[in-house]
Amino acid sequence: MNIILTELYPLNRGKPARARRRDSSTSHDAAARAEADTRTHWQRQAIRAAVSFADGATAKELVSLTGIEYYTVQKRLSEVPGLYKTDAERDGCKVWKSV
Repeated sequence: MNIILTELYPLNRGKPARARRRDSSTSHDAAARAEADTRTHWQRQAIRAAVSFADGATAKELVSLTGIEYYTVQKRLSEVPGLYKTDAERDGCKVWKSV
């Protein structure tokens, strides 16, 4: 069941979407488009709000809390400012917390 995020936390744009130097030009193009995409910004906000709401969450838990696909949650976690990965694990996944 998804939580309803009625009030999203203010959020900077955070780290930009990335592509590795050795990635193809299409990957770099996709990273640039993702940064301009408002959906990316919303996903970061939703993830941050859900981690704060749950007082820590794994990527799998964030899928349930936000309705965002697992692969996308995995990509966005490192881009959200104010979140950090802990040493704790639940169900084989690292727990992320907000500062």
